Amino acid sequence: MIAAGLLLTACGGDKGGDAKDPAGAKGDNAAAKSSTVTITITDKDCAPSPATVPAGAVKFNVTNKDSAKVTEAELLDGGKMLGEKENLTPGLSGDFSLTLGAGTYQVYCPGAGTDKTAFTVTGSAAHSWKDDPALVAATKNYAAWIDSEVKQEVTATDAFTAAVKAGQTDQAKLLYGKARVYYERIEPTAEIWGDLDGRIDGRADDAATPDQFTGFHRIEQALWQKKSLAGMDKIADQLSADTHDLYSKVETVEYQPAEIANGATDLVNEIQSSKITGEEERYSHIDLLDFEGNLAGANEAVTVLLPVLKQNGPGPGRHPRRALPADRPGAGGLRGQARLRADRLRGLQQGHRHPAAGAVADGERLR
Repeated sequence: MIAAGLLLTACGGDKGGDAKDPAGAKGDNAAAKSSTVTITITDKDCAPSPATVPAGAVKFNVTNKDSAKVTEAELLDGGKMLGEKENLTPGLSGDFSLTLGAGTYQVYCPGAGTDKTAFTVTGSAAHSWKDDPALVAATKNYAAWIDSEVKQEVTATDAFTAAVKAGQTDQAKLLYGKARVYYERIEPTAEIWGDLDGRIDGRADDAATPDQFTGFHRIEQALWQKKSLAGMDKIADQLSADTHDLYSKVETVEYQPAEIANGATDLVNEIQSSKITGEEERYSHIDLLDFEGNLAGANEAVTVLLPVLKQNGPGPGRHPRRALPADRPGAGGLRGQARLRADRLRGLQQGHRHPAAGAVADGERLR
């Protein structure tokens, strides 16, 4: 986790903000000093302080003061999420960093009385991550990887939903895990579009009404808990359509280095803070497969940013595998930590071993 965090200090970004803060724009030069914004989560709101900062590097320190119902804060640009800190129960804190161009944004804390508060960035930064060829290359390589993974996600999901609609329960159980692992690899990108991610990957407790519980986990519940695919045709069609929609969106995304680094850190943190409990795959219990996908996604983010770490970063950049292990069994570091924690998860799973997990464990590692 230390090396993933160091990516944030080695990488900069301006949120693709050329449209709001074009080259040559006049304004205050904010490049010389970074800004720090405090966000305190309460049941009432999560208003940023200060609410206005100059363009450039911004660090958001997020603290959950005492709210049991609000556990995350996000920075939004229109409908796109730029950065977030989630899984903050009362008393916990965390941070994320971005480099922002001029414009009006929103700090969003789902579940609060006032869930969106305006946040303004003024002036222009003298320098952009686009001035660094290594960072430009990193973002292009990451975009190409995401595009390939989502394309495979579409194919795997279409096969899964076809089995669901055909009433092929055993086949659908097998194909469920093969589709899930691709989604878990690109989860930080999918979460850019919160509503779409919610339809694809939302849990039962995320939905305001039963009808709003859709996507992978609704079908997972039907397969493993209810043991019936009755009524799942509509859910399957929506999941397939949403996955295709996701692919069309990722083709147009311009990533900034800080977003990539934030995503790597969040993937690993989420395994240890919430997914280790088995809350995500609560019906199929294939959580270890999700861990594989999350770690592979984090590893890719580190890999594309390694040239920058080697130029500007401290020791971990020279020892990438020590910083974040390769996506293969038996490696140490974070992989070892996840597998130690997974031993406890196996106890919760009461020894169940389902076809989707078995496909991966027996050699179909998809990659």
